[in-house]
This record gives sequence, C-alpha cells and structure tokens, in this order.
Amino acid sequence: FLITSETIFFFSILKFWRIINKVDIKNGINGILYLTKEPKGKGVPFIFRKFGEVKRILYRDLVNIMEVNPRFLEDGYYVILNNKVIRKHGLDDAYGKLLTKDKIDQILAGENQTDAVNFFKAANDSQKQNICNLIMQKLVSDEFIDLNLLDRISREMSKVLGDEDYNLAKKAEDAKRLKEIKN
Repeated sequence: FLITSETIFFFSILKFWRIINKVDIKNGINGILYLTKEPKGKGVPFIFRKFGEVKRILYRDLVNIMEVNPRFLEDGYYVILNNKVIRKHGLDDAYGKLLTKDKIDQILAGENQTDAVNFFKAANDSQKQNICNLIMQKLVSDEFIDLNLLDRISREMSKVLGDEDYNLAKKAEDAKRLKEIKN
C-alpha cells in the first residue's frame, strides 16, 4: 500500500465524513418546528415538538435544509450542535449573535434581572419574540415570573415592535382568557 498525498487527502475526507455523517440540531423556538429539505415545505419534514428538543439528522439533509430555509438558521429557529459543521459553512459570526438555550433559560428564570435584560437586548428580533412567547406560556400556566423583569422585557419589546402600548402581561392575560373560553 503506497501512501501518497491523494491517499492522505482521501482518508482526511473520510475521517471528516464520519465525524459529520449525522448532526445534532436543536429546536430554537417555542412550539412545533417543521424543517424540510425541499422548497415550500414539500418533502418529508423533520418535526420538533418542543423548545430545546434535539434530533440527529444526516449531514446531507441538513445542507438541504440550510439551503431551503436560510432565515430559519439565521433567526435561530434551529441550532446546529456541531462546531465542525458550523465552521465548515462559515456560520461562526451568525452563531455568535444567537442566544443559547441556557441564556434563554436564564432570562426565563429571572434570577439576575440585569443579565436577563442584557441577554434579551442581545437577542435577534426572532429570538426576542420567541422569548416573549415563552414568558406568555409561563404566565398562562400560572408559573411565577418577576413582574419587574416582565415590565423591563415588555418595554424592550415595545421598542423592537415600535408599539408603545405593547404589554406582555396584558397579552398573557388575553391568552389565558381565550384558553379558559376554549375549555
């Protein structure tokens, strides 16, 4: 067996392929996420049922998903959990701007309001909307959330939306009433 530069290249490609043959991706939104490999939602979808759910998919399927739905990736609807894939596709900058699930959980916990508000401010608009939906879900379920934090996040979101009257607590109350009416 003769070792040539071509042989070394082949084995390095093979090694890389084994590493990324399957890639873990995580749902980054509050709710059901459908990812398809074909335009306009055609084809068999990968279905994520809850925020933070992780699925392992084939690398070639992920590449198709990224090409069909580039905004989903940029807005953090799903997160690639493989640093080699992130680097290979030049996503380091985009991923540097997304909040991790841990940071979103810290916002929801509200233990340190200053950090929570700063994390919220650093999020992109899609993630801010997702965080507001998660907060509303907590309020509708009668889970505790600090009212001062709720007010600060509402004020930040009103700036994003350009709506001075945006009130997250009121929206949650409306959602809660609607839920009670349906039941």
